[in-house]
Amino acid sequence: MEASHSDADGSKGMGLKSHDFTAVPLCSAAHAEKDSIGLETWQAKYKVNHAEAGRAYGAQSPHKARWADVAGAPR
Repeated sequence: MEASHSDADGSKGMGLKSHDFTAVPLCSAAHAEKDSIGLETWQAKYKVNHAEAGRAYGAQSPHKARWADVAGAPR
């Protein structure tokens, strides 16, 4: 499994990646496919919203206290 980050929530910036609480676990093949065909195409193909899935995983994370001071982080 690999952590698949995306800018689906708009948190990326120059030299910044998306927050870990927006990451979705994907196998290597799925991660490579998402990166090669693009996020929007990948989401449409698999009928999944990457940002919503990331928030759902983040909300269940035992590490969510690390993000307590980050706007938009799951609570």
